[in-house]
Amino acid sequence: MDSDKRIVTAEEFRLVDEKGRSRAVITIRGGGEPAIGFFGKDGRRRAIFGLRDDGTPAIGLYDKNGHERVKLEMKEDGAPAIRLSEGKGEHRMEVEVNSTGEPCITLRGGNGEKLIGITIEKGQSANLSFYDENGEIKARLA
Repeated sequence: MDSDKRIVTAEEFRLVDEKGRSRAVITIRGGGEPAIGFFGKDGRRRAIFGLRDDGTPAIGLYDKNGHERVKLEMKEDGAPAIRLSEGKGEHRMEVEVNSTGEPCITLRGGNGEKLIGITIEKGQSANLSFYDENGEIKARLA
């Protein structure tokens, strides 16, 4: 135990409201990485900030039903990404910078299938791609 009275050491810290409901939690997740979670009065998660098992950071924002709607993350290769989801958790729009540093925007259908992609290749040319139901490019404007 640390003898410094200014330090609190714990594996988990819970902030509760006047009714004893957990509203915020600082914890170490099952994979050994830290996370901070915020919960509504109904007990549903509303925001999570933490490190995933591979050590990359992620922020999740949840709607009133507890479904993740926005995710801001760093991928394993260090590339940033923002993912926007509909009410059931399917990613519908992604904005990211890929591993080669090129920006991409992807629009997805209701089942998660890629429908439209916008990319800047080699920092020079813009591409607009339309995909079929199998994820194959059916038309491309460059």
